[in-house]
Amino acid sequence: MDECREILESCYPDIGIPVSIEEGGGTAGHCWRIATTGGKYLLRRRGRRTSEPSLVQRDHAFRRFLVAGGIPTSCALPGRGGDCYFIANGFAYELHPFVEGRFMQADSADELRNLASCLARFHKVAAGFRNQCSPLEFNQFGAALPDYAKRSSRIDDPEGMFWALKGFYDSLDSDGREKVAFVLSLAEKLAAEYGSDIYAQVDDGFIHGDLNLTNILFAEDGSVAGLFDFDWAMPGARIRDVADALHFFAGGLPKPFSSNDIWGLTQIPRFNGRRTTLFLDAYNANYPLSNLERKLLLAAWEARVLAFHIEGMAKVPLERRIEFLTREMPDFVHHAQTLF
Repeated sequence: MDECREILESCYPDIGIPVSIEEGGGTAGHCWRIATTGGKYLLRRRGRRTSEPSLVQRDHAFRRFLVAGGIPTSCALPGRGGDCYFIANGFAYELHPFVEGRFMQADSADELRNLASCLARFHKVAAGFRNQCSPLEFNQFGAALPDYAKRSSRIDDPEGMFWALKGFYDSLDSDGREKVAFVLSLAEKLAAEYGSDIYAQVDDGFIHGDLNLTNILFAEDGSVAGLFDFDWAMPGARIRDVADALHFFAGGLPKPFSSNDIWGLTQIPRFNGRRTTLFLDAYNANYPLSNLERKLLLAAWEARVLAFHIEGMAKVPLERRIEFLTREMPDFVHHAQTLF
């Protein structure tokens, strides 16, 4: 709480006197829900990777672009000197108006349709931002497997996953290799079926990049009240976001989770063919996927889940990393294939 109060006092002196401050969640960044005598706000501390000023400015420009295009989200508020973000201790802090809303009701067909329609509209609008920024290139899987990481401008790059996992596999004893063999074979398959050449044919949009249960709020009438957290927004294939939506919303996760629980965030979803069809029908009614995008959607989903497990290894103890990487993966691949 002291961290939050210090930022409010030094950077946002005109929002009123704090009445209450509540901790929010986050795995890379963090947030606080704030009520003052002047209104309600959300203070975000961005993750260290996304606190670089050029990335913050890009994020803010993208949010303004979305708001102008009618997408429900929020723009950072100006503070002292008119600045919309402040750097302290290596982190960027930004203040947003608090958006009233709740998470999606797991059994609501209407909210699932509304989400699909909103995501389609988001992709239509966001595609226009693609030429306003250069691609981001970053050290793929560098936090989890730094010795084998590959630089790429594509998130969930299966070629990078294969080489990272191959290096990891080669470093293990025979027991470890046996446990990791399935995910390594999956990465090899994806590198062949969803590698650079075919990906280039669908890489024509601008994506959210981190669509999950905590980044979308719904109003009481079931409409989408807000789409948030664009730290991973970048040029990319929209089927990446569609795969995220199917993963988190069409089937739902079997256990409750919080946004700072990496095991819960990366758990394997329930599979629901009816809700998968419902979501895709509503999305396609607004912004149809091409035949090639439909063909590659399963690969995009498999790559997303495999990337979850590789990246998340960095956030668990060394002795449990193989368990984290491999858990439920054969079951996921088997069940996901039944939906397409």
